[in-house]
Amino acid sequence: RVGTDRPTGAVVASISRQPPYGLDWPRDGAFFNVMLDASGQRELVSRRATLYAEWQRKEPIPPEPLIDVEPPVDPDTESTDTYPAFAWEMNYYTDGLPGGVFRFEIDNTAFSLWAIVAHVGWLDEEAPADYLRRHWPAIKGAADLLTRWRDAETGLHAPAQEDDNDDYTQTLHGSVTTFGAIDIAARAARLLGEDEDAARWETRAEELRGAILTHQFDAGTGLFISEAASEVNPGSKSSGPTAWALW
Repeated sequence: RVGTDRPTGAVVASISRQPPYGLDWPRDGAFFNVMLDASGQRELVSRRATLYAEWQRKEPIPPEPLIDVEPPVDPDTESTDTYPAFAWEMNYYTDGLPGGVFRFEIDNTAFSLWAIVAHVGWLDEEAPADYLRRHWPAIKGAADLLTRWRDAETGLHAPAQEDDNDDYTQTLHGSVTTFGAIDIAARAARLLGEDEDAARWETRAEELRGAILTHQFDAGTGLFISEAASEVNPGSKSSGPTAWALW
């Protein structure tokens, strides 16, 4: 609450003086929103949902020379020329300027979509259908992106950046968050009567759930498998994204 920007409603990831955390990180913001809603500060979450809808990338964008890594392979076009539309950036300054170098973290986009929809359960100043309809363009754009970002061979999400790592990977970080986002988007679509979208997203969510249990679960130990590419970030250790699976 102390880290909220009064004019915009953005919330810094931490009130630390460490520069990267003095920005609004949508992935962190999803967790912040839950506690703001649960503690009765729902107007802050409503403002943030509107802000995130505005910040969503509306068009594919090319990488910044000398700064960005080559974009991931688009599973539909097989192109590596641009980062996809309807994703969210790693983090933002309060004016919407991106502040990070990881341009398509699939877990970050999934958390952003989840956060926008999940707030509907706490609304007291607006009807759920009115709120969802107001944010429908952002919801549909993100859900369609996550649905099409699919590995045809395994049924998992296609490779993307995950949890602040440069590499394009397919770990539990991306799969469980993508599943959660598509699943909740499908429920929003059903509430609005957008049955065609709901059916597509439900089918993809069920496929992804099956792929997670097939490829990222060890039946012998009863544990999910992370297979993170980097151990630099504590969240990338084998125990990190299992908390997201529970959440």
